[in-house]
Order: sequence, then C-alpha cells, then structure tokens
Amino acid sequence: MIFGLAINSLAFGIGNLVPMWGKGWRSDGAAILGYAFRKHTQPQNWHLSLLLSLARFGVRPAYWGARLIREIEKFEGTEEQNLLRDHLLLDHYYALGDVGKARLVIERVIRLPGQKSSSVLIAYAFLLAFADGNGLEAQKALGEVPQEYRNSFQYWRAMAVARYVSGDVEGAREAVKNALASVRREKGRPDRDDRALVTAIKKGLPLPKLIPRVAPA
Repeated sequence: MIFGLAINSLAFGIGNLVPMWGKGWRSDGAAILGYAFRKHTQPQNWHLSLLLSLARFGVRPAYWGARLIREIEKFEGTEEQNLLRDHLLLDHYYALGDVGKARLVIERVIRLPGQKSSSVLIAYAFLLAFADGNGLEAQKALGEVPQEYRNSFQYWRAMAVARYVSGDVEGAREAVKNALASVRREKGRPDRDDRALVTAIKKGLPLPKLIPRVAPA
C-alpha cells in the first residue's frame, strides 16, 4: 500500500511538471517555463522570479544562495515588485539570524505610505521586542494587525516576546501555547532559533540571541 501511494505521489508530481494552463490556474511546470522564459525576455526580473520559484517549491529561506540574494538586494522594479523583494529578503535575513539587515528592510518598508501590511507589522513588532526590548511598542504594533491575521505562528511568537520583555511572563507563556497550536494547525516546524525562544519563555530564562548563519554560496 505504501509503495502504491509512493508511485501515485511520484506520478502526480511528474504530471504537475508538465506545462499546462487553464482559466485562472497553471501547473508548476507552466510556472517554471514562465520563469525560464522571463530570463530571456525580462533579465531585470529574472532573479526575483527565480527566488519566488524557490520559495514556492519549499526551499527554506536560509538556503537561498548568497549570490542570488546579492542580486535581489540590488533589484529595483515596480512598487509591488520592490515590496515583494523586501518580504523575501526579510524572510531570508531572519532565517540567518541577521537582525541588522532585517531591521534595514523593515525600516525601509514602514517608511513607505500604505505599506504596513500585517506581515510587516508582525516582523516590526518582533524586532522591537526581541532586538530593542521594547515590549510595549511591540504590543502596540501588534494591535494594528487585523483580527483575521492573528492566528499565525509569527504573530504569537512576536506577542510572546513582547509580553515577556514587558514582564508579563504568564501572558507570554499563553502566547507560546497559541504559537505552538498554530504550528500544529499549519503542520509547520519551528527552526532552532524559535525552539530556543520558546524554551526560554517556558522556563523563565533570558531570551537567547539569534544564531548568525551564512547563506550557501
């Protein structure tokens, strides 16, 4: 039975790589073909398209190559493309534990009119609490996040740190419970930095430092 499921999964995966288009949808093969086509027609968008494809196919942000990230850092496009660039860079810098570069991206985004999206507000709140120890301002930023976006792991992680650095240990532990519940619901897996953060809050220990890592070349 397991072998049969494996064969079916493989067949589905290969089938999904066949370029196909429909009304309002396309297969992954069509997406890849589109990215490859853009390489020759729109060179300035190629690196952003490639990074999007890595994210789409589940490559973790910490493993996005350093050379590709350097190209993305130099990329300038439309307002929408630049915002997408900044969100991808933010994911990468946090995954590497590079708080300094994450801060530069967040500060660049929040200066733009109308660009305080939920994900940016959550990232900003986490930075305020974790890097600056400003739990009150962090909770204020989280208060601007719409209700429908308050069920993610990132939201509750930021809330846990914000409460913890403000001295609300029990509130922080309650936020940790909600964060872990969201992980189970989303079938995600926290990285080692997140696990260390959760453990520290549960045990009442000082918050750990993010572990700086280097992206693969």
